[in-house]
Amino acid sequence: MQTALSAALWPVRRYDPERRVLESFYRELANRASASWNATSSPFASANSEQAQEALLGLARDADTESIRYRALLNQAERIRLKLLVLMRLRLRMEREIPDYPGIVILSDYLQLASQILRHISNSLSAAPSTEPQGKARQTVQALDQFSIQLREVAAATPTSFIAAVAKDAVFQMDALSGLLRAALDLSQNHAELQNVADAPSLTPKTWKETFSNTIEVFRNHLNLQSSIFRHALRLAVLVALGDILGTEVSWRRTYWLPITIALVLKPEFTATFTRGLLRIAGTIVGLLLATGLFHLFNPGMALQVTLIFVFVFLLRWLGPANYGIFGIAVSALIVLLLAIGGVPPKDVIWARGVR
Repeated sequence: MQTALSAALWPVRRYDPERRVLESFYRELANRASASWNATSSPFASANSEQAQEALLGLARDADTESIRYRALLNQAERIRLKLLVLMRLRLRMEREIPDYPGIVILSDYLQLASQILRHISNSLSAAPSTEPQGKARQTVQALDQFSIQLREVAAATPTSFIAAVAKDAVFQMDALSGLLRAALDLSQNHAELQNVADAPSLTPKTWKETFSNTIEVFRNHLNLQSSIFRHALRLAVLVALGDILGTEVSWRRTYWLPITIALVLKPEFTATFTRGLLRIAGTIVGLLLATGLFHLFNPGMALQVTLIFVFVFLLRWLGPANYGIFGIAVSALIVLLLAIGGVPPKDVIWARGVR
């Protein structure tokens, strides 16, 4: 009976590849929701998101029930992913301010429960029959509201401060995530009404008129100081301009790196900017020391230099996006190798790169 129901809800012949990538996407969200997360890490489940979007791109013009449901599930998964990232950042801020703040435990328990719901959604998308009763998952979703109530009470009892504001923001995000989980669970169990789901955003490029109108609307929404995007753009524009002015006033060589460094390092959050700046300095120093050691100890020939370039480019693309320190190491060593293979003395490149 259960196997027949699963096959009826999720046809495995026509939509099997799309079903599998969505199942993997929700399973990855479930795993990450219950795990710890570092603010300097890259956003999780990015590969799963890209894979799901590519897989469902061909369903954008289909109007049948299954196609609409799959697109809606992908839309919900993207929103859930963003909410999880926000809640994990808020938890880290609480931990930095007051490590034993009661709201931290409440938020962690909430994320554990959200992980269980996401895992149930993933199991509902699986071709194998699920042994967990559907009613139990719905009861779990209802239990999420209790954690929101508890954190709201803790936030209200906290004196006006930064951590009180963080707790209130966390309550708002928890309520939003609970609604997203309810909708995704309904969709996975084939309970949701599809009239509104049919209006889910299309994955295909819009016409130029729709794209232009949407762009204007985005600008209108963010052209105010309440927008974090606008504030970051303003800071970035001012500091890059000041860096360029300072670079033209001093007599150093290659001062164009000053505004470039500002553009690369500056982030919307102070912690991320500070961490990224330290990683850039440390990565550059370690990369130059590594290049110095390679040329001093091994005096590599052309073949070895080409091999090292391959290795550092591979590290740059593999681990660089996840850790800016590794990115700095690979870039510094790569610059020395590329210029050295072109005939520039390595010691001159290492000194110039270190001074910069």
